[in-house]
Amino acid sequence: DETVKVWNATNGECVASESHGQGVTSIALTTDLKGNPLLLCGLFYGDIMIRGTISNPPLVLLLKISYNYIGVGHEMGPVNDIQPGPGNTFYAVADDGKLTVWQITGDFGL
Repeated sequence: DETVKVWNATNGECVASESHGQGVTSIALTTDLKGNPLLLCGLFYGDIMIRGTISNPPLVLLLKISYNYIGVGHEMGPVNDIQPGPGNTFYAVADDGKLTVWQITGDFGL
């Protein structure tokens, strides 16, 4: 349904829901430079969204990586897998046959 949801594991209540405008095909957790948790969302058209997990409101969009906007990244097809790496890096693979490596270097203000 093109959303990411956060559920309360104790009572099953949905506590947050954010739309991405396209299917979510992969997710992973990583951290920013301060050690705050971030949610990485790989999307159907090759985009990657980074969302805050301790932000208020929850799941606030911090960054969208899109080939259409910045000319790098995945050009087409879903991001099939996204994985955290060492030194604030993460890896993403998509149907375009690329493996991209990204490094978080900025402060998201969390």
